[in-house]
Amino acid sequence: MATSRQTYFREYKRKELKDNPDKVRIRARSYYNDTLKNDPEFMMRKREAERNYSDKLKSEIFAILGCNCVNCGFSDKRALQIDHINGGGNQERKNRGAASQYRFILTKLEEGSKDYQILCANCNWIKRAENNEINQRKLNN
Repeated sequence: MATSRQTYFREYKRKELKDNPDKVRIRARSYYNDTLKNDPEFMMRKREAERNYSDKLKSEIFAILGCNCVNCGFSDKRALQIDHINGGGNQERKNRGAASQYRFILTKLEEGSKDYQILCANCNWIKRAENNEINQRKLNN
């Protein structure tokens, strides 16, 4: 159970955040840049947590779309990729940012979107080449 001092401090912090959100963000960013960013153990834990979260979201996406390539039936998850059926994945990543990509795809799938499929790496690259979704210069080198 929280003591009155803990409750007071918690309420004070909430009020400070509500009244001065920019000031609180600047202070938090400064603390992160000056202290935490230079702590290798913290950064290792942070990267691991981010990786675990991405893996969890990707597993949920595979649970919805299936765990096999829709073209050839390949099932090794290490080589399976989430494909935009009508292309446009590169532009979507540029607009949204890669960090939130799995969350965005999962949300769309939960809303009933049929814009995504699972392809193995080979089928995905063949599809991209056939639909001119990649820079042709890369193919010729």
